[in-house]
Amino acid sequence: MLKVTIQELLGPGVEKNLRANMIRVYGKDNCNYCRLAKDLLDRTGMNYAYATVGEDIGINEIREMFPGVSSVPIVEVNGEWIGGFNELKQYIEETRNNDGNAF
Repeated sequence: MLKVTIQELLGPGVEKNLRANMIRVYGKDNCNYCRLAKDLLDRTGMNYAYATVGEDIGINEIREMFPGVSSVPIVEVNGEWIGGFNELKQYIEETRNNDGNAF
C-alpha cells in the first residue's frame, strides 16, 4: 500500500491550514479510550477526523508530531495537542458551556 502525506499531495503549509478549526483524534482499534472519544464526539455532533495509528498514519510520524506522548488517544484541537480522552471531554464541556448549550 502506498502512503502519501498531506504535504506531499498538496504542498508545504497546507497541513496546518487543514488542521485549523477542527478536532483530530489519533488512536488504535483495540483502545477503549479511543472508542470513547469517538463515541463522545459522535454524540455531541462535533466535526472531527480520526486516524488509526499504524494504518492511516505511521508510528514514527506520530512520534515526530507528538514527542514524548506515549499513549492514545492523542487529541488535537485547532492544530494543538490537548491530551487524551479526559482533556477532550473537558474541552467539549467548556465549549458547550461557553456556547450556552448543556452537555
